[in-house]
Amino acid sequence: MDLIRLSPFRELERIQARLNRLLDESFGREREGNGLFAQWTPAEDVQETDKEYLI
Repeated sequence: MDLIRLSPFRELERIQARLNRLLDESFGREREGNGLFAQWTPAEDVQETDKEYLI
């Protein structure tokens, strides 16, 4: 029987990579630069008056 060295940090990195891949596929995210950017943006309507901003 061969001994196998356990590396918990390596296993955590594998789990994180699998979760990242799952979330990227599920929510349609693309990797750009150092972060993640969604392909959609929420609808918004912004108005400015003399006293306030209405969002």
